Amino acid sequence: GEGGFDVIAFHFPHVGLGIKDQDENVRANQKLLGGFFRSCMDVLGSQGEVHVTVKTGKPYDLWKVCAVAKEATEGELELKTAFHFDPSDFPPYEHRRTLGFQEGFSKEGNEEISGRGKQGGAGAPRTYCWRRKGAKASSAKRQLRKGGTDGDDDDLLD
Repeated sequence: GEGGFDVIAFHFPHVGLGIKDQDENVRANQKLLGGFFRSCMDVLGSQGEVHVTVKTGKPYDLWKVCAVAKEATEGELELKTAFHFDPSDFPPYEHRRTLGFQEGFSKEGNEEISGRGKQGGAGAPRTYCWRRKGAKASSAKRQLRKGGTDGDDDDLLD
C-alpha cells in the first residue's frame, strides 16, 4: 500500500552460473539476494512485506539469507516470521531447476521440493517474511497460505 507493493516475493533465487566452488557459489548468491533486498526498499509499501523462499540444507543454509537481508537494507527490514513453502498456494506453480526442465533428469510437478520433508524436515523449503522496521503486522501469511494452518510458525525462525 501507499505507493508501493504489499508483497514482493522471490521463490527459490539462484544465480544459475554452474559455479563448482562452494564458497564462490555462496558469495554469488548472496550478492544476488543483497541486490534484491536493496531494490525492494525502493518499491515496497510502508506496510509491505518481502518474502524469500529457499531450500534448506547445504548449500542454501550457507547463504545466510537473514543476515544478507539485514546487511543489505542496513537493518530496515526486520524478519517477522518464517513458514513452510507450499507450492499448492501458487497454482499452477511447478518448481524447476535453474536449467529448466530436462527430460529424463528433471522431476515432474513439484516433486523436487514436495518430497523434501513437507513438515519441516531436512531439505524442506522455507519462506522467510520481512517487514519494514516499525511496520504493523498484516495477514499476508494467512492470505498466501489459504490451505495451511494459521498456527504460529515462530519455531522456524533461526
